[in-house]
Amino acid sequence: MAAACFTALLAGTLLVLEICPPERERRLFWFPDSTRSAMQAEFRFVPRRDTRTGQIRLYLEELALGPARMGSVPFFPRGVRISGVVLDDRQRLYIDFSSSLVVRMEEGDTSFEDIVEAVSRGLMHNFPFLEEIVFTIGGQVPNVPRFGILPLTKDRRAL
Repeated sequence: MAAACFTALLAGTLLVLEICPPERERRLFWFPDSTRSAMQAEFRFVPRRDTRTGQIRLYLEELALGPARMGSVPFFPRGVRISGVVLDDRQRLYIDFSSSLVVRMEEGDTSFEDIVEAVSRGLMHNFPFLEEIVFTIGGQVPNVPRFGILPLTKDRRAL
């Protein structure tokens, strides 16, 4: 009798959660500590979004707000915006930062590689469906020649 009651209660709970999902989701964020020698985890409950792109955009907005925990520091320089978030059919995510990121990085002590590592870590943990993340600044991939022309070599029969 107790097993049947427990099973009915469990099935009812699962049915209610399926029909009316919770309004908030728990997400994990990582921020550097004040010495920038380690990353500290921080949990937040964020509103649920209907689309995957909406969920990712909200996550990035929360990340840009910075940490709530004392002893952690934000890694996004002030004034930097996320200009675009696009998720394609192959679950490849494109994130475009405003071009002010280049100027702000020179003023601060956060490198682009540190930002990419921290953002990628959080996104891949919270959204396991992502296959790849491509970061751009002002629409350009950092450290790649503007038009991506490969140098001429003997192998390409140009010489």
